[in-house]
Amino acid sequence: MKIVTVHTMACMLCGESGRIVVDEAGLEAWESGVLIQDALPELSASEREQLMTGIHAECWDRAFPEEEV
Repeated sequence: MKIVTVHTMACMLCGESGRIVVDEAGLEAWESGVLIQDALPELSASEREQLMTGIHAECWDRAFPEEEV
């Protein structure tokens, strides 16, 4: 397994880019059309979101806070 660091695009909420560490084979599978959750199951949902859109988990939480029921 080869691990690579991917620089993500700028977050539309804060303007900063980020980095995600992934398995190279999984990254290539995703880039070839495999669903991201199948290609990179070891990543959390928020890490996959950052890889796809650039949005950081912290920015998402600030923009869309969970409502207490």
